Amino acid sequence: MNEFACSVVIPSCNRAAKLELLLAALATQDTAAPFEVIVVLDGSTDDSKAVLSTWEQLGAFASLRWCEQTRQGQAIARNTGSFLARAPILLFLDDDVIPDPDLITVHLAHHATGDRIVVLGDCEVVRTSSKSLAELAMWMWWEDTNHRRSAAWQPPSYRDFCTGNLSLRREDFALVGGFDQDFTGYGREDYELGYRLLRSGVRFVADRGARARHYNTATLRGMCAAARQEAHGDVLIAMKHPELVSGLRLSATEGLRTRIAAGLAMFAPWLGVTVCFFMRGKTHIAEKLRLRRRWRAGVDFLWAYSYYRGLHDRLGNPVRRQAGRATRSKAEPHGADARVALA
Repeated sequence: MNEFACSVVIPSCNRAAKLELLLAALATQDTAAPFEVIVVLDGSTDDSKAVLSTWEQLGAFASLRWCEQTRQGQAIARNTGSFLARAPILLFLDDDVIPDPDLITVHLAHHATGDRIVVLGDCEVVRTSSKSLAELAMWMWWEDTNHRRSAAWQPPSYRDFCTGNLSLRREDFALVGGFDQDFTGYGREDYELGYRLLRSGVRFVADRGARARHYNTATLRGMCAAARQEAHGDVLIAMKHPELVSGLRLSATEGLRTRIAAGLAMFAPWLGVTVCFFMRGKTHIAEKLRLRRRWRAGVDFLWAYSYYRGLHDRLGNPVRRQAGRATRSKAEPHGADARVALA
């Protein structure tokens, strides 16, 4: 018989204050089911260790364990936590969410049948500033995601698999090999695992009652950095699962603004840096003046540039790449370059 009903696995990096709030919320969970908390510090250099040591001394949990690793990314951090887990159910939470008091109860109720399911809980973005259009955009994206994946008519998609608040059987997690540890940056490791879980026969269940509030301070700079990392992840997904290429952004350059941003990122990245410098200034002014359409247009350009700059990071300049492939084809047997067909 298992000692715990649930293992809460939390990867964390330099978010001591938010981690403190998360642990406080977990300590007041309204559940009779015993659960353990496992925190993996992924290269943290702040006061996170002190926060965890304090909670250890308080003895608020049946079990609180934590470990440190060099900065390797959330995929590896979550895998590390799952290796330490002793319960049959894994509940993954991000370190910047605050779960409702009944979160664990709701998740475990779904797993009581023993079905092979993933329970997708809500991550409701908390807006800290009514004037921040970046926070409004982030809130709208998450609201749309939460609503869409819980709709009865919506077929399951690997894009529904967002690890900020979800649970699944440890057995199913291990069966597909956990997170792919090639994903060492931000994003897409969840989509890739979600795809493998769906292929293995696991069913997705979205429950908006399993709610955690997401304290993600959105900024334009942060959104652009995330877009660049997401492009890295999309390339990895395309390499590992070519059948998904048509559903990824990659070469989808719809609209003149996006085509210009993509062209600058792929063919003249340093000119693009200069253009984006002035675009950020115009976008900041548009936000101050509450010119939402102009702000949206600026954000779309900056986001697209960042995404395609991420593709440039992974794939290089398309013209030079094609020239290199043409040169190699004269010296190599036909098909020798198939390994880089994605490029």
